[in-house]
Amino acid sequence: MFCGQCGLNREVHRRNRLKAAAMAALLAAGGAYALASWNWCPRATGSVPRVVSRLRSPGPVQAGAAAVEIAVPTPIVAAGYGPRRPELSKSALPLKARAVVLKAGEVSFGLVAIDLLLVPDDVASAVRSASGLSDCWVVATHSHSSFGGYDRRLVAQLAGTGRFREDARAAVVEAAVRALRAAAASVQAVEISTGEGSAELAVARSGEASDPKVRRVKFGSLGQWLLLAAHPTLVPRPAAALDPDYPGRVSERADAGVTLVLQSAGANARAVGEGPEDEASRVLAALDAVALAPLEASGLSVTRVEVELPSTDASRLVPRLFAMPGRNFLCGSAPRVAEVGVLKLGAFELAAVPAEVSAGAAQSLGVPLVSLANGYAGYVEPAEVVDRGEGESKRQYFSRELLEAFRAGLTAAR
Repeated sequence: MFCGQCGLNREVHRRNRLKAAAMAALLAAGGAYALASWNWCPRATGSVPRVVSRLRSPGPVQAGAAAVEIAVPTPIVAAGYGPRRPELSKSALPLKARAVVLKAGEVSFGLVAIDLLLVPDDVASAVRSASGLSDCWVVATHSHSSFGGYDRRLVAQLAGTGRFREDARAAVVEAAVRALRAAAASVQAVEISTGEGSAELAVARSGEASDPKVRRVKFGSLGQWLLLAAHPTLVPRPAAALDPDYPGRVSERADAGVTLVLQSAGANARAVGEGPEDEASRVLAALDAVALAPLEASGLSVTRVEVELPSTDASRLVPRLFAMPGRNFLCGSAPRVAEVGVLKLGAFELAAVPAEVSAGAAQSLGVPLVSLANGYAGYVEPAEVVDRGEGESKRQYFSRELLEAFRAGLTAAR
């Protein structure tokens, strides 16, 4: 016998269960959002910059240089861009760590540039500890087509370097240490010369202008530092092979020994070359045009200073509704402190900043600098640019005080 009322009751019960489930899901989502919207980030303590290391020697400066190929554990993910990164098993050109070591008296200092997107601070610390030197800076060439897997931080893994692999990190550290040790073993008396010029190697992808300066420091026939601003993003995507982009090609083609290509104020600088080979040719031409003068390198000084970083800020990265959850997510893997450094080689001065520095920020700091050194704290713009939401501030994941934190550290170092 058909029971119409029974069917109706079952339908009512089903609808009630669906409503209850929907309410539970809504409450859970609301609770999760409320929990994520609570400020879980620790507050900045307001600590002053702390000198970590200050080394000085008045004696004559010697130099050595070396380059070591990285034993990349392939297949491995290509770094540089967002998710859906290809896994690659070959390289278009060898990926290397290139080092110049300076020695004056008992002080030895090394600068090693690695064909990588960035250098995490823990990798820099591991290299420094194993180098056998008094101090060193570990710098990335910022190639967006090199390999990843070496950064433990979740934000870095999601944004650029891919899933962490211990063997990838070990390969980076080993190559950098080998390059520094080999450079230290080749130290000898050299004539040091410097020069500065300008060249149209890049255009501004944001802001009014990019930095056209090209600086060169040459250590006899052993090697040289080349500082310029131009994002190494010229390898077509998706890359068919791991590639050091134009910095690797410049280093291989230069005829002045071991050449370290270092990014200065490159945050807003888009390379103008039609490809990495064309950009390398432009850079080498600019290099040849720089007039060099002997540097009276009668002393060596290098200082590292730890600075407290300001709070993270996701308001420019995500919709306003998710600003606090985004901040909490960034806060979970963003560094609390970072190190800046200042090198003085006779009258030549160079600052190291662990970030991608825009032309405006670099001009505000007022000292020649190398970006992407000894860590990575993202992009940095002047506070007024951040307030307007202009320039590269849409990629800056620390608050407007980031540049001032770096400025205070450099002031303490100088």
